[in-house]
Amino acid sequence: MSDIVLSMATMPSRKKRLLENIPSLVNGGQTYDGFTKFYINVSDDLEDSDYEFYEKLKDIDDRIEIVRCDGKWRSCNKLIPILKSNADDAIITVDDDIFYPRESLERLVNEYEKNKDCIIAHEINPVILSDDGLVTYLNTFDVKLKQRECILLVAHCSHLMCLTEQMFSTMIR
Repeated sequence: MSDIVLSMATMPSRKKRLLENIPSLVNGGQTYDGFTKFYINVSDDLEDSDYEFYEKLKDIDDRIEIVRCDGKWRSCNKLIPILKSNADDAIITVDDDIFYPRESLERLVNEYEKNKDCIIAHEINPVILSDDGLVTYLNTFDVKLKQRECILLVAHCSHLMCLTEQMFSTMIR
């Protein structure tokens, strides 16, 4: 069975909100607590003091892992840096500026258990990662998707929508 992991991208300007919101996801903040890792993805070009702040977040919960990643990926940092290391896991992306209701993860995991071949999200944005590491956001599911591989950036997991393979195929025709 695959693990369930959380992943978030953040930046120094959101430190205060991050400290307010992490408790809504860990240490009893959620009715579901079965995830194995909580990745907090930060840009690799920050000041040392910022890295020190993020490293201290591990004291809040021992599942927190800080990942330094390419800052040019913007909100895609929720997903791109951990795809290879967690290819077989269910990845729940979370935002650093949302305080999650207590049942959010439980509802999401319950839907995942019923639909393991789906992407479950409120909003799904197709993006293309070029060979030089730049991210291009696509406004619609259009012809570009038929010509190139893309990543579906899953945003706002707290509101559920299932996107099955059949639905996705219909969207790009």
